[in-house]
Amino acid sequence: AVVSTQSTGDKDFIKDEMRIKVGEEKRAEIMGMLESDVKFLATLKIMDYSLLLGVHNVARGLEEHSGDEEQSSSDDLLESEELKAEDIPEYEEEEEETSIHTCLTDESIAEKEVYFYGLIDVLTKYNATKRAAHTAKTMKHGAGAEISTVRPDQYAKRFLEFMNSSFT
Repeated sequence: AVVSTQSTGDKDFIKDEMRIKVGEEKRAEIMGMLESDVKFLATLKIMDYSLLLGVHNVARGLEEHSGDEEQSSSDDLLESEELKAEDIPEYEEEEEETSIHTCLTDESIAEKEVYFYGLIDVLTKYNATKRAAHTAKTMKHGAGAEISTVRPDQYAKRFLEFMNSSFT
């Protein structure tokens, strides 16, 4: 089987005008979950986390696997004529620091995608080293410059603003 992968960062996401197409209801649900998680991380003085987003294009997946002799139950699900959000299982595995979530594109979107998402890199504390880096970068680039090393509350605000602008 052919596996297509592409890895992009937030700057590529913006440049390519990529969007997570889940509709208003699912967007509100995901943003509520992210806001809760990010608020919790900020209280722990955690920063530098990211949202890992996996995107599965259903049509491309079917094309790539059409030659396979054995099909799994997920292949059968994807081959059904009408794929609906309730047909996609909601995986919520709670193991120590692992949480995996899935959702389908909004019903109004013709090109169906399945999104897998979760917060990663949640172990960077805003400590004396990070405060020193913030001070040094602020002195070098100026107080108004956008710098990567910021206080957890500022990081949370910036992260949520970016995520909010990423949904359609």
